[in-house]
Amino acid sequence: MVYLKIKWLFKLESSAAKGTNTKEATDSYEDESDGDVDSMSGIGSEVVEAAPPKKQKKTYKQNYKEQWKTKFGSWCMTHISRHEKSLLHRKNKGTPEIKNFTVTDTQLTRAANAYRVEVTSVMFLHEHNLPLLLMNHLSKFLQAVCPDSQVAKDMQIGKKATLITRDCIAVEAPEVLSRKINNSVAFSIIMDETTAISTEKTLVLVVRFFDSAEEMVNKLNIEFQSEHCKIFTLSTKINSLYKTILRNYLKKGYIGNTSLELIDPKNLRNFIILEEVYFGAYVEAASNNPQNPRQTEIHDFKLRALEFYIELCTQIKNRFSFNDPVLKFCSTFLPENALSGITKSISQSEVFFPTLVKDIQALDNERRLLADCEELKTFEDLEVEQFWYKIFELKNSINELMFPNLSMLVKGLMCLPHSSAAAERQFSQYNLIKKKN
Repeated sequence: MVYLKIKWLFKLESSAAKGTNTKEATDSYEDESDGDVDSMSGIGSEVVEAAPPKKQKKTYKQNYKEQWKTKFGSWCMTHISRHEKSLLHRKNKGTPEIKNFTVTDTQLTRAANAYRVEVTSVMFLHEHNLPLLLMNHLSKFLQAVCPDSQVAKDMQIGKKATLITRDCIAVEAPEVLSRKINNSVAFSIIMDETTAISTEKTLVLVVRFFDSAEEMVNKLNIEFQSEHCKIFTLSTKINSLYKTILRNYLKKGYIGNTSLELIDPKNLRNFIILEEVYFGAYVEAASNNPQNPRQTEIHDFKLRALEFYIELCTQIKNRFSFNDPVLKFCSTFLPENALSGITKSISQSEVFFPTLVKDIQALDNERRLLADCEELKTFEDLEVEQFWYKIFELKNSINELMFPNLSMLVKGLMCLPHSSAAAERQFSQYNLIKKKN
């Protein structure tokens, strides 16, 4: 209380000095004394008072009406209108916008699609040996038949086809080929050069790598000249065709009891008589007709045809090895042979192709597993290449390749060269490009 009294006296003196009413000072003292007493009585406890809520600021939406322009346009400030007509504004208005210097993703996609179609069209001309002048009309033709195609509208190609050929395809094609060869299991190269006397010498290189009586002679040529993989069926088909031709003029007992490589196609002792030699159904019908006045000519034709048989079989024997162990080994990978399991082991692969075999036991296990998979029997009627493409893609339950070692070996066998006809065929293409296009 002493403290309160002293404080009260101090308040009175200060209020007197300022000219304040004594009653107001006394009331103030009572209020403060009550507060001080309350604060003293509340020692050891805390008094928490809630803060008063803040007043939210009122927002006003500014609406702009277009009719104001006509209603107040006569007396409002016209600085903006005058600025619009000024020389500085017109000059700045002509400044290019930033969007003109940038390209959107949609524009990039359209340009890429158009360029892809242009390059593909040029490659189509080269593949089918068509003149480049055709491109002047091809682009217009595509735009006419595909009016709703944006890609066709974006095509701009004509004489540019020559530029694409020289600066794009000619540069990129060897690089793509090089990458494919480096990534392939194996590859082979067939070389041939021109024998014509001219100022230009041409060398053809054909790279094989893995990335898919006249009628009989034609079939024989097809087997040798095919661009597809024929290494697996070469031995079987050549042997069959060779036997068919031999049966036309040799004794059947001699053919059946003698190995193909030991048969002598020129030995007259093993010939059948001329009347029994098979020359085809038309010759047989003409010979059996006694009223045919051209019997002498038919006899001469048979003699010449017999000479053709003898020469044909002699050339086949000289050019083809019927007892080649590599060709016989390759025939074991025919679909019917691979799925039948008749081959006891393929251990010869390590001798013939050591670079293609990493683990001979794992390779043999995969070969045995292939023969035991019954679900693969549905692939037996496929062509050799299609059959092995299916095998290459097969995976087990843990998403691993089922036949990795077998796939490596077969891919290497597919790259083996079996004829130079592929290289010789390129000379015809070269002449067409040089002279006609």
